[in-house]
Amino acid sequence: MLAKLAEEKEAADAKLAEELAKLADLPEEEKALKAQQAKLAAAQAALLAMKEKITEIGRYMIEPKTDAVKVLQALLYMLGYNKKQLFDMGSKKVDWKMKMRKNFGSTLFDKIQAFDVEAKVTRQPYQKIGSLEKLIDGLSADALNQMSVAYGAVFEWVSAAVATRKIIVEQRNAAAAAEGAAEQED
Repeated sequence: MLAKLAEEKEAADAKLAEELAKLADLPEEEKALKAQQAKLAAAQAALLAMKEKITEIGRYMIEPKTDAVKVLQALLYMLGYNKKQLFDMGSKKVDWKMKMRKNFGSTLFDKIQAFDVEAKVTRQPYQKIGSLEKLIDGLSADALNQMSVAYGAVFEWVSAAVATRKIIVEQRNAAAAAEGAAEQED
């Protein structure tokens, strides 16, 4: 299984390098976005290849380690899940046994495949880019891979999705500011 995953990762890395080479002639802002989108696509392919392992996480009765829970929480927030679906609202802590682990089924993968990083979506403060960055800050794919390659794949996807979304939001805000400045000049 690990050999197959390593092989798939190597193929995805080669495809990513090929995609990035095609971007050399683009303007810097567009190049940054396209490069990040290519990284997100590669991370998504790797994540979907880990479907069996990630689904298995939902069968764990014992809560994973804190870093793993953080990256899983970030994944679910990025996909639009809310605190009520993850937390015991009385204790304000993640409820692994009764809530969070139940989200790791086929619906999760439907949401991953349907995820549109460019969509304008109303989000709760804890689902916004800054909060997600804080949630995964200090985590590394290598450390998470030591626990399970599934956690590492989730981290890679969340990191790529957050970085891509950040670029899109910044470009959207810059365009809105430029448009606002142009309207003020009239």
